[in-house]
Amino acid sequence: MFPPSSSPLEYLSNARVQQTRNSLATFETAQGVLKGKGKASFKGDDQWNVVEQLAVASLDLGRLYQAHECIEQLIKRFPGSPRTFVLEGMLLEARGLEAEAKAFYQKMLVLDETSILAHRRLLSLPSLTTEQRIPLLLKYLDTFYTDIDAWVLLSELYASIELYTPALSSLSHTLILAPQNPLHYLRHAETAYTLGDLPLAFKSYLLCLSLTERVKEGSDQQGKGLAVRAWWGVKLTTRSLLSSPDAPTSASGVPRPPQKEIEEFSVLATKWLVKIYSGKKGVDQDSKRALVDGFLKQ
Repeated sequence: MFPPSSSPLEYLSNARVQQTRNSLATFETAQGVLKGKGKASFKGDDQWNVVEQLAVASLDLGRLYQAHECIEQLIKRFPGSPRTFVLEGMLLEARGLEAEAKAFYQKMLVLDETSILAHRRLLSLPSLTTEQRIPLLLKYLDTFYTDIDAWVLLSELYASIELYTPALSSLSHTLILAPQNPLHYLRHAETAYTLGDLPLAFKSYLLCLSLTERVKEGSDQQGKGLAVRAWWGVKLTTRSLLSSPDAPTSASGVPRPPQKEIEEFSVLATKWLVKIYSGKKGVDQDSKRALVDGFLKQ
């Protein structure tokens, strides 16, 4: 359940800090602690943090009577607390009363539109359609502009209904908020490519590569994976640009790269991809040869 060197309270504290949600382990540990195992070690509001963890774990496991008891204790101890209000809404959800839960969260937001917990629970309701979720998310971002994950989610929602222009616009906010993260440039490039904005896609793929190159070779598997995707993007984008030499400047205002630059990066992308895949373990020699030959003909 928890490492031998850790106490039950340390396990629960670490779970809160790391925001892990191992519901069964949390349920058993929290229940044991509240029944007296380690209870003497409580400091400050530790006891109530554990009660809250037990409430959430109980909801996850469908033990609604236990969850109800915990929530009642928290309401009595912290009357008017937004966190206990959200737990009440979650209990309604667990009971299958989604319409009531939705009305409950909306009422919370009338009283306090900055309640991040109420916004997130409302957005997570499973019956909401994409078209219903988007305006709720936009309203949330009006208050919590710096939530990068929310901007990414908004772009995914737009993309899911083939609205790629607002999806691209949503991702532009992630570039402002986290300009050193290559993953955001990769998402931006791939969305621009899907939209058909080739000059913008080319620019964003190169920015992604410039950031991934700062990761030392072999030290970060995610960085290497991003680089592979970005080089594929460069190859596909340069191929499209070369096949349409008269294409105008993109709608985003990014000028078309010079023809020589497009050709050079097309060759460079081919070399990188051949190098990556020709040395890939588990690929038979015939497949490697076909891959290399295919690229050299591009």
